[in-house]
Amino acid sequence: MDLDTAEKQRCVGAVSAQVFANSARSKQILSFLLKEHLTGAQTLGTSKLTAECYGDQQLKGTTAEDKLKLDGRVRAQLARMRTELRKYFDDKGRNEQWRVKIAKGTYQLLFEDNLPKDARLFNEYHALLDEHSKGICRKREPRCGECVLREICREGRRT
Repeated sequence: MDLDTAEKQRCVGAVSAQVFANSARSKQILSFLLKEHLTGAQTLGTSKLTAECYGDQQLKGTTAEDKLKLDGRVRAQLARMRTELRKYFDDKGRNEQWRVKIAKGTYQLLFEDNLPKDARLFNEYHALLDEHSKGICRKREPRCGECVLREICREGRRT
């Protein structure tokens, strides 16, 4: 199931209020990342985020060295935000329907189904994948033509 725009906005708003209640800068960054996500931006550079955080006015007249320092601050802020989001979804937000993540390098917002931490369920998935690898997806003589995962499998798409 895919989230629509309104659901993404609601999800990010709720997470922002819960996780970043005391950080205006983090809220600003998360809001900007959502706006970029909704417009279809694939990659955001640190410089673009720095300009959003500090404003073009404040960056005018700064040296290249100062801009690099500000870029470093923004990267450090994003690393802290990733940690805070992970902590939130591992604890208080574990029952939320969706997880929000910030991709490393591209700074894209990612929305994932928040599966419950159910050891029995994961053991069942593991057993099914194990059985699949023994019967269909074998190391020697794989039977890709019979595989139900063929469309999403790199090897299966080649055949």
